[in-house]
Amino acid sequence: MPKAEALALVSDFAAATGRSAWPKLDRAKLAAGLTERIDDPNRIHQRQTPLCGPCTLFRAVAITDPEAYARAAIDLFNNGSATIGKLKLRPGSELLASAPGGNTDTADWITLATLRDTDNWFLSPAGLLGGNVAGITRPGTLKSWLRDVGFGQIRDETYLAVASKPIPTALAAGIGTAGTLHVAGWFVALFIDSEMIESNSDATALIPNHWVTLTSPIVDKGVVSYDGPISLTVYSWGKGAMPVLCQTKRSFMDKYFGYVAFRR
Repeated sequence: MPKAEALALVSDFAAATGRSAWPKLDRAKLAAGLTERIDDPNRIHQRQTPLCGPCTLFRAVAITDPEAYARAAIDLFNNGSATIGKLKLRPGSELLASAPGGNTDTADWITLATLRDTDNWFLSPAGLLGGNVAGITRPGTLKSWLRDVGFGQIRDETYLAVASKPIPTALAAGIGTAGTLHVAGWFVALFIDSEMIESNSDATALIPNHWVTLTSPIVDKGVVSYDGPISLTVYSWGKGAMPVLCQTKRSFMDKYFGYVAFRR
């Protein structure tokens, strides 16, 4: 059983000794965090960091290949580098010297921040203190990560700004397709403005700033029922069934910037 094998790896790691490539990270805390996340990948949590893109990837890996997830974190702790499929994880020296930022759990910091630490991300204006808008993972980057770890089927229907969205009927049809793909067993990462799940604001978002993963069917009154209700739940911020707060499909569409769907 993949989950049992992953937990055995973590148990052996917890009982081992030796120096870490991360002098400010604790072996016991990492082992505890990995155990929780192997048991429930929805526990993966970006906290106060712009690491929602890495959350999308690592949650999917922890679900489909928990042994690879555990081994990557352990290798990072022991050696300062790791590989998942063809994806090479190599944190920079500044990140290796850091303690978990933004109240992040050790298991999430070592995986999520490492994945995002390209082009000196940690110290760049789009780094830890840059916020979600500055540090958002672009769709092309997410797709590259997904391909490298072994998700062979990827569908991208994303928009980087409100000006690039299609006409409402096409956008609404895409929402329907996202729901259909979820029901068919695909992971469906929605590209949104985070106010979709944080408030009831009716304001139109100009750009996306958050990735979430669909965890329920999308229920609405039809493709062009813009003023009718829409209901769905998503994975975000360490929870697997966060309800979307939009009262109408029109409000949802104002904060929706498409999706990336993927499966092995």
